[in-house]
Order: sequence, then structure tokens, then C-alpha cells
Amino acid sequence: HYTNSIEKLVKDTITLKNKNETLKNKIYRQEEFESQLKYTFTLEERNNISQKIHDELGHTLSGTVFQLEAANLLLDKDMKKAKALISNTIDKLRDGMDNIRNTLKEIKPEKEQIGISKIMLLIEEIRRSSDVEVILFHDNYIDKISFIHWKIIHDNVTESITNSLKHSGDNKITINISVINNKLIKLEIKDNGIGVKKINKGMGIRGMEERCESIGGKLIVDGSDGFSIISLFPIDF
Repeated sequence: HYTNSIEKLVKDTITLKNKNETLKNKIYRQEEFESQLKYTFTLEERNNISQKIHDELGHTLSGTVFQLEAANLLLDKDMKKAKALISNTIDKLRDGMDNIRNTLKEIKPEKEQIGISKIMLLIEEIRRSSDVEVILFHDNYIDKISFIHWKIIHDNVTESITNSLKHSGDNKITINISVINNKLIKLEIKDNGIGVKKINKGMGIRGMEERCESIGGKLIVDGSDGFSIISLFPIDF
């Protein structure tokens, strides 16, 4: 009896150790994935910053260089005009610096703004390329949504819209993103198409399922009234 107890204790200890290792590996992979997402968003943000600053500097400097050259030519001929040009150039440079500062403030968004902006950009592309009306709703708690959540939301929205455009014959798609009780994220994509009696889980739906399940969530598909796909996943996973 004593030997059996020892053996059971050893087995339980090994099992617990293995579970701990599995959990540690899962946490590590999630941290690595989120780190990569943050890096990707950072690169996108830097690209936007560099482009906007480039445009602002180009606009400011092209005018001021011309004025300074003119002032330089006038220095020996008309000091008063030269001083006026230099003063005007200084004012323009100050305005340009203020505009650059404002640009930097505007283009340093929070993670939820980055996430929702990518969804809005996707919607805008759909509106331009089709006759389908796409409407986006979200609540005031999207700041709870992490980078890894936004990545899944974006991918599932993209896949859902692609499926709707291909198969449903709809002219309206509604997207709703909400945070429930600070614990659960709900993404619902619904169209007003013909719907289906039997759900065929092709690669697209399976991919969405796998993305949800990778962070402890699930996917609910309903074809009875148009086509509806709900992604549910916990905030903490």
C-alpha cells in the first residue's frame, strides 16, 4: 500500500511537471506571437510617421529655402525686404515644426485605435470594390482588446467578408465588436444573404475555428437567417 502511494505520488508529480512545462511553453509562444504582432504594428506606425513627416518637411522646406535664397540676394540691395523675408521664413519654420509635432501626436495611436483602424481600412476597401454595404459597431471597451485579439478579429473579419461576397448574394454586412463583463470578447459578422440549411465547414471556417480555439475561444456559425459567424474568446487566456 505504501509503495503504491509513493508510485502514485511520483506519477502525479511527473504529470504536474509536464502540465507546467506545457503551460510555460504555451505562455512563451503567446508572448512571442504578441511580441511579433507589436513589432509589425510598430513598423506600420513608423512607416506612417516617416511618410507624414516627409510630406510635412517637404512642404515646409521647399518654401522656406526659396525665401532664404531670395533674402540672401536682397541683403546688399534692400536690407528691409531681406529682413522681412527672413522674418517670414522663421514664422513658416515655426508653423512647420508645430505641424510636425501635431502630426506625431495624431499618429501615435493606442493599440485599440490601431486595431479598429485596420478593420475600418478593410471595410473601406470592400466599399470601394463592391456594392455591399458594410456597417461596423463597437462598444466603448475595446481598449481591453490586446494585439493578439485584434489579429484574430482582423483575420476572422477578412475571412467572413470574403465568404459573404463569394457565396451569400448579400448587399449588407454588419460587424459588431464588443467586450462582455470585462471577461469575454464577442465578434459577430452577419450578412443579409440567402443563408444555408447545412453548414459546410470548409478551410475558411475551420481556420476561424482554429484561431478562436488557439486562445481558448470558440466559433458559432448560423445559416438560418442570412449567414452569421460569432467568434467568442476570453480576454485572459
